[in-house]
Amino acid sequence: MLRQGNINPKVRIYRYICKGTFDAFAWQTISRKANFIEQFMKGDTTIREMEDLGDGALDYETMVAIASENPLIMERMKMQTEVSKYSLLEAKHKNNIFRLQDKILNAKNRINTFTNRYTNILEDINQRTKETIVTKEDDSTEDIENKFKFIFYTNDNHIMEDRLEVGSYIIEKFRNLSISDDIVYIGKYRGFEIGIQKKLLSENQLARVLKVKYKNQYEIESSSSEIGITRRIDNLLNKLEEKANQTKNIIEEEKEILKSAEMEVKAPFRYTKELIKAKRKLKEIEQNLCKQ
Repeated sequence: MLRQGNINPKVRIYRYICKGTFDAFAWQTISRKANFIEQFMKGDTTIREMEDLGDGALDYETMVAIASENPLIMERMKMQTEVSKYSLLEAKHKNNIFRLQDKILNAKNRINTFTNRYTNILEDINQRTKETIVTKEDDSTEDIENKFKFIFYTNDNHIMEDRLEVGSYIIEKFRNLSISDDIVYIGKYRGFEIGIQKKLLSENQLARVLKVKYKNQYEIESSSSEIGITRRIDNLLNKLEEKANQTKNIIEEEKEILKSAEMEVKAPFRYTKELIKAKRKLKEIEQNLCKQ
């Protein structure tokens, strides 16, 4: 042990607790701290809540209780601490209920939103299938533009059957388009309306966006090449089944979240009996103190 003035090779350390003094309170706090730390270091998963173990400031009543040897006063201080502890846990429980209620409402809203989106995707798939004239029965992903007849209908009643021509047409429309949040629809392809939008992103980056719409509206970044534009639209339409599956998975996940939250929100405050008991005991002690 290092201590100024100590020249002895061995020392003994004595700890004293004086009856009716602050020592009992201080050692009790240290004991509770040590017990909590030991449980935490052992990874005790049964510890769900822990009251504040800080030293804190003592109020006048606590000082009177410490200085007095009246057991009722000491017991009153103890029960006040118990009531405060369980009241704090009850407040946390109520706050958790509010949080769960918000979680339930959010899950229900998301389920409704994604259910509508899923229904619309299925209708989009039917529209795409109905309006696509297949020319080549081949499940491979190579040479996708030759699998079906290419027909693009412009809004001014022109029919285009050449991909490069359509790509040039869309690029020219983008060139004449001003930066705006508005969407300008320029034609129809495979049963879907095709729109374009030119907008500014963060850091003043310019984005040229293609909008593909039937029941749902989908957004993809435009390509700088003529053939790339139509290919990106085809890729989006050909992957609607993937979007449907992803949306269905989100719905199932939200249903699980909703189910779990609805079960948890019904759970009662588990320290109700302890809180009632502590309040009753505190009331009895205060009544006995009034009789003294």
